[in-house]
Amino acid sequence: MIRLTILVAAVLAHPSASPAQTAPNTGVIVHGLVYFASGSAEPLAPGPIDPIKHLAPRVWPTAHVLVSGYADTLGSREANKLLSLARARAVADRLVSLGVKPQSITLESCGEANLAKPTADEVSEPLNRRVYFDWQLGPYQDRNRCEMQPYQQR
Repeated sequence: MIRLTILVAAVLAHPSASPAQTAPNTGVIVHGLVYFASGSAEPLAPGPIDPIKHLAPRVWPTAHVLVSGYADTLGSREANKLLSLARARAVADRLVSLGVKPQSITLESCGEANLAKPTADEVSEPLNRRVYFDWQLGPYQDRNRCEMQPYQQR
């Protein structure tokens, strides 16, 4: 099994967000990255820091959260779109279980678009099997590169 280091980048260091606080006047506040095994929508075990658990309490109450799922080029494009959506949903479900408001989350299904490591078709590449999540103060606009939809709890 391949073990990947989880990247967590905080643009604004803040211990936690509370409803009484005013968000800073900035664009993207925080972002995180989670990796997946081939064909799976279950996140790989994190390294020393679980980015979802670490970052969820830091989401500002007024923030808009974008959870973008990706896949490698192994399999059909349609199957990879569905898999990337399932991956985004898995991370969003976890964010909600840790206190992020469901109505603030938008899911993005990118499939094979925007590969982290470009490969030919039918190549299993661990760096491309990921979910990238971030949040900002204003709503996310459809960027015409991936399918976006509001998150709905199951």
